[in-house]
Amino acid sequence: MQQIVYFPCLVRETHWVVARERFGGSGPRRRSFMQITACTTDEGRALAAWRTLADQGHAPELRRYDEVFFPRCGVCGERPYGASATRPELSWDAVLQVIYFEPAWLATSEQLVFCPYHRPENAEE
Repeated sequence: MQQIVYFPCLVRETHWVVARERFGGSGPRRRSFMQITACTTDEGRALAAWRTLADQGHAPELRRYDEVFFPRCGVCGERPYGASATRPELSWDAVLQVIYFEPAWLATSEQLVFCPYHRPENAEE
């Protein structure tokens, strides 16, 4: 049986991401990571968020992504529990990480995602 995809995971629309470096942990396990503070399709809003962080003394980064991923079922559009409601994932690997912790959800090699109600009958984990 062939599934018709109404909600593709891959979206070819420019997104602007503003991030800043944060530090976590303590002692020898202290590490740094990039925290996303804004993600928008509006370049002006992204620049405003960047300026706000810069004015606060941070060293923010502004990045442009021409393709992003929204982990959602290709048939009904439902999003997994672990996925952000508004922020896209920036790589397919990030989508796979979200889906990995969702029981019965499926991510395919064609970069599609299916919920437990719409996963193809012949699908394998």
